[in-house]
Amino acid sequence: VICFWGDPLQISSESSIASASRDLLLETSSLVTLHGLGLLAKVVTAFDRVCITQQTVDALAEAVVNLFPEKEGGQLFSDSPGHFCLITRSSEEATREFSFYQTLLLDSRVKCEIVAPRSASALAQIEDLGVQRALGPAALSSIATAKELGIVLVSDDLRLKALSGHPNIGTLTLLRQLRVAGNISEDEYHEAILWLVSHKYSFVSIDKADAVWVLRKSDWAATSEVGAFFQALTGPECNAEQ
Repeated sequence: VICFWGDPLQISSESSIASASRDLLLETSSLVTLHGLGLLAKVVTAFDRVCITQQTVDALAEAVVNLFPEKEGGQLFSDSPGHFCLITRSSEEATREFSFYQTLLLDSRVKCEIVAPRSASALAQIEDLGVQRALGPAALSSIATAKELGIVLVSDDLRLKALSGHPNIGTLTLLRQLRVAGNISEDEYHEAILWLVSHKYSFVSIDKADAVWVLRKSDWAATSEVGAFFQALTGPECNAEQ
């Protein structure tokens, strides 16, 4: 998941947006991330208004219907914002996928405010930007609705964020804001960073406190989890000074 440039300018910009925001609109990728982290409820509690679009709900509902956990089938993934695909996997894997997305669908319906663009002009504006071919209908509706309502868009899709033309943040920035505000504990924050790294999110900005927490969690042993975490520091984008 390519979610973040990780440079100091983007970090500072997103932090400023997050600290000034009380209302959020979650795009599909961030909704999936927060559900995987088990932190969706805490985000909803921490902010005045947390929205998702009706198109996002419809896309998730369609994906759940297309999963058949009792037999071999396809694994759900998104190869572009708002677009879901299936690849072959075992019945056990299918059961886990079905449970994850079914729970996500139920939780998002209960915890989030479901909204949609109120006018055709909001979507037409997105089309004028020439990005409709790169973004699916659910992503388009998220951008258009965030613009129309004047609220911050939360997304873990770097391409969508770059094309949105609207103030946005990623889950990583949201996690930092939750920690600063005391909505999640230090342990919850570091556990979330470890989850993002282990699930191949890129770029995940980590610091000394994250590294020490992971080492303490493993009792300072060189486990596979520790190895995977520090592997994030070996990429060409890594800057030890930042």
